[in-house]
Amino acid sequence: MTVTPRFYLDCDVFSHVKQFNENLGSDYLKKLHPNIVQQISRMNNCLDSNDPAGALHAASNILETMAKDISQNPNVSNQSLGGFFEQFKKKSSLSNNLIVAIKDIYDLRNKLPTAGHGSLDKPELTMADAIAIAAMTKAILEIEYRSKAI
Repeated sequence: MTVTPRFYLDCDVFSHVKQFNENLGSDYLKKLHPNIVQQISRMNNCLDSNDPAGALHAASNILETMAKDISQNPNVSNQSLGGFFEQFKKKSSLSNNLIVAIKDIYDLRNKLPTAGHGSLDKPELTMADAIAIAAMTKAILEIEYRSKAI
């Protein structure tokens, strides 16, 4: 097996994810919280405008909003994901590997310049990484909410 770098719009996986969003996923997206849908659009726009740090920021917001929804606890509505992560883990139906991926995305957003905080440093995140994060975020949403039968 080989891996060949290419521009993300030429990537078969990205085109499938984009097609899902535009066609197959429209009914599914209608079932999600409106803030999640808005952030998915923002994440896609960041990918389209070559802004990997912005895509990471939106992905982290998507996952935090999903975690608040899954936690079903009004007391976490104004908390960051780090403040109620253990509670989310208990309520989630995701595998431990996906839970770890959510925490990794959240932690990366908090560390990467311009992704979560203002900075004078240049963010070091490639478009390939941002595409992978976006695809993982969408997969996590689909798995979590499919198990909840939205």
